Amino acid sequence: MNVPPEEYGLKDDPEDPSGRPARAPVRAIPVGRDERGRAAPAGPVLGYASVKAPPNRRSAAAGERYDLNFPSPLMDLYVPLALFVAGAAMAYGVAVHAERSWRAVWWVTQFIALGLAVMTLTAVVVANFARLVFGPWPAAALKLAATTVLPCATGVAVAYVWESCLTLLFAWIAPIFITLGMFARLFDFELREAALCTALFVAVALSFGLVWIRFLPW
Repeated sequence: MNVPPEEYGLKDDPEDPSGRPARAPVRAIPVGRDERGRAAPAGPVLGYASVKAPPNRRSAAAGERYDLNFPSPLMDLYVPLALFVAGAAMAYGVAVHAERSWRAVWWVTQFIALGLAVMTLTAVVVANFARLVFGPWPAAALKLAATTVLPCATGVAVAYVWESCLTLLFAWIAPIFITLGMFARLFDFELREAALCTALFVAVALSFGLVWIRFLPW
């Protein structure tokens, strides 16, 4: 079968019916040359060192190291530490003022230490069964400490300062919402995940508190 050669040839572009002038043909430019054929100036080369780092990571050129334990210093270190200190100060203040004795400091210290141990164990169980990631251990421990101390101290302080039925109801509800917000914000959990953690941690905290009040000597 004989096929005319023009069948395989390239045809000219059809004329534009709008009457606009035809576009100039694309001309290849050699590597290292500009459009006029002159040597192009050397520019930055994309490589591993030029990949942009995360927002919470400092440049390696500044001579600073990336902290794997506290990736975001603000939300992984400073904010949880401030919340923990505020909750601990509130708990110690209420205990000393209520008992009029410095022995309350020892009681609160025991309660916080055992409570942190129980909540850490709860977090390990939740992480394994619910497949939740709490982050690096140092940052997670500090966040768990803040989440354990601040809501409980807030509820106790509210119930101690204002003694009324409505205040007692608020003293029970407020720690729940504080815990929910802390899980959602500090650990960057979704609402469903934060609600699950809040329900489990509140149940464990109430059980631990009842055992502490009932069986431990005062």
